[in-house]
Amino acid sequence: MPTTAPARMEAMVQMMSVRRDAMKTTLAAAKSLYGVLSDEQKKTADELMAAPGMGMRVNGMEKQR
Repeated sequence: MPTTAPARMEAMVQMMSVRRDAMKTTLAAAKSLYGVLSDEQKKTADELMAAPGMGMRVNGMEKQR
């Protein structure tokens, strides 16, 4: 764990970059999946993703890590 403020900030920037890249990969897969959903399924997906605290959900409950 970095001990100086600039080093911690640099580590945070690196982690954000990793997360951004992962989100881009997930987005590409999500677009492909969304494209083959029925209108009803798209409606459900849109509602789930618009919910406050949007995240991974299992049985309607937010998945805890």
